[in-house]
Amino acid sequence: MNAYIYSAWFLDTAAHEADQDREWVACIGIAASSPDEAQRWGDILAQERSHRVLGDQFIRSSVELESDSDASDISDLPRIGAGDRASDALIGW
Repeated sequence: MNAYIYSAWFLDTAAHEADQDREWVACIGIAASSPDEAQRWGDILAQERSHRVLGDQFIRSSVELESDSDASDISDLPRIGAGDRASDALIGW
């Protein structure tokens, strides 16, 4: 298993078009056997959120190996395994 950083972008459809926070991103760490598996699982969770919170439209996602990340501090990043259910509170979105 490798550790990946999964990023999901959402569009807050209720926000004004000029609102700089209308499009926002959430990141989580996902342990998976491949980047495709990490992205597939992250997309499932993001799409489920998009169905629960109707104003937040899932736009796109990306995934990268934690070891390849340019992020300066990922110590507080929520972490799950591929296939693990996680609450919105745990994920932080």
